[in-house]
Amino acid sequence: MIAYIEKLLKGQPVEWKTLGEVFYIRNGYTPSKSNKSFWEKGDIPWFRMEDIRTYGRILKDSILHITPEAIKGKGLFKKGSIILATSATIGEHAILEVDALANQRFTNFQVKVEFKRALLPKYIYYYFFVIDRWCKRNVQLGNFSSIELDKLKQQQLPIPPLNIQEEIVRILDSFTELEAELEAELEAELEARKKQYGYYRSKLLSFDTSRSQVTYKPLGEVAEIKRGERVTKSQLVPQGEFPVISGGVKPLGYLDRHNRKANTITVAKYGTAGYVDWQDKDFWANDVCYSIFPHTIVDNRFLYHVLKCEQRAIYSLVTDAIPAHLPEQRLANIPIPVPTLAEQRHIVHILDKFDTLTNSLTEGIPMELSLRRQQYEYYQDQLLGL
Repeated sequence: MIAYIEKLLKGQPVEWKTLGEVFYIRNGYTPSKSNKSFWEKGDIPWFRMEDIRTYGRILKDSILHITPEAIKGKGLFKKGSIILATSATIGEHAILEVDALANQRFTNFQVKVEFKRALLPKYIYYYFFVIDRWCKRNVQLGNFSSIELDKLKQQQLPIPPLNIQEEIVRILDSFTELEAELEAELEAELEARKKQYGYYRSKLLSFDTSRSQVTYKPLGEVAEIKRGERVTKSQLVPQGEFPVISGGVKPLGYLDRHNRKANTITVAKYGTAGYVDWQDKDFWANDVCYSIFPHTIVDNRFLYHVLKCEQRAIYSLVTDAIPAHLPEQRLANIPIPVPTLAEQRHIVHILDKFDTLTNSLTEGIPMELSLRRQQYEYYQDQLLGL
C-alpha cells in the first residue's frame, strides 16, 4: 500500500500543516434549558454524542433542535466542518452536512478560507480517524476526561494534491461501503441475540405486587453506593494485574493493587455516565464510578440483573451539566423490586444461564467486528499516513 501511495503521488509534494493553522477551532455549548425560547419549535440541529450513536458520522439532522435565539458568538458550525469529542466520550468525530451547533463535549473544526481550495471535506473527514486515535492515546485524567486543546492544535495534517485526495476518498469510500455491509450483517445477528436475552430478563423482572410477595425499595435503602478512589494516568502500570474501572465501558488501564473484590456491580458516574457493569475479578474502582454493595435482603447478582434491565432509565438520570454526570442521589432513588431471596436466586439461576448461552453464541461476532475494524484502520493508516 505504501508503494501504491508513492506511485500515486508520482513525486508530487505533500504539504504538512498543524490543525491550528488549517482550522478555525471553537467549542460547542448547551443553550439554557430553562429558556423555552431557545428550544420550542426549534429547527436548527443541535448535536450530542447520542446523534452519532443514532445516525452515524455523517450528520444531516439531530434528535434535539434549537431556535435562532439560542445562537451566540460566532454563529453556527458550518456545513462541511468537523465536530470532535474532546471531553467525556473522547475521540469520536462526525462531519456536518448542515449548518448546526453541538454541545460542549464537542470541538468544531472549520477550514480557514485560505485552505478551502486545497482540501476536500471528505478527505478531512477520513483523516480525523487518525486524530481520533491520537485523542484516545492522550486523554487527560481528572474529575472528567478531556484533551489538552493546545496539544491537539499542534497535530499535523498532510495536504496532498487534490487529485490524490480524491483517490484516497474513493478508496476509503469503497472500504467503508464493504465494511458497513459486513458490520450490518454481524450486528443484526448480535442484536437479535441481545433482544432475546433482554426480553426474558424483562419478563422475569416484571412483578405484579398484587399477586406476589414483592416490595419496591429505593436502591439507597437496599445497598451501599460507594464512590471509588482517584488514580492518575501516571500511576497506571503497563503489566498491572488489576483493571482500573473508571468512566468508560473498558478499563482505563491497570494497577498492581486493588480496592474492590470480584463480583461487584459498578455504575459509571462520569464518562459513559450511567453504564452498569459486573466486575468478575478484583479491580481498582476509580473516583468516577460507583460500586454497589447490596444489603442482606438483596442478592448481589439479582441486583445486577435489575440495574442492567433499567439501563436506559439510568442513562436518563445523567445531567446536562459540565461535565455530564450521574448524581449519587438520583441513582439512590431508583426503585428496586425485592422478592424473597429464594425467588431472587431462582431468577438469577435462569438469567445467568441465558447470559452464558448468549455470550457463547455471540462471542465470535464482536471478535469478527473487531478484526474487520482493525483491517479497516490498517488501510486508513496506510492511505493517510503520508
